[in-house]
Amino acid sequence: MRHDGKSELLSAAFARLRAGDRDGAAQALTEALIADPGDERIRLELAEVLVVLGRTLEAVSLLHSLAQRCAQAGIHDEARHLLERVL
Repeated sequence: MRHDGKSELLSAAFARLRAGDRDGAAQALTEALIADPGDERIRLELAEVLVVLGRTLEAVSLLHSLAQRCAQAGIHDEARHLLERVL
């Protein structure tokens, strides 16, 4: 199923999560992240879904890039928290 808007993709992702379709949720979140690569909330949600799916390396990559963004923005506590999740 293809959605054009980011908000539609996010709605689809959360609906799929509620329905237990984690693979579908990961796909919708990936598409939403492609639509808006700067949205850290989507990056974090996707990482959490990927962990549940056992796709740990992908999740670690997302969390690491998010931690780097936080550090660059001067949000050091959040960066440290994300890096702890990676480890």
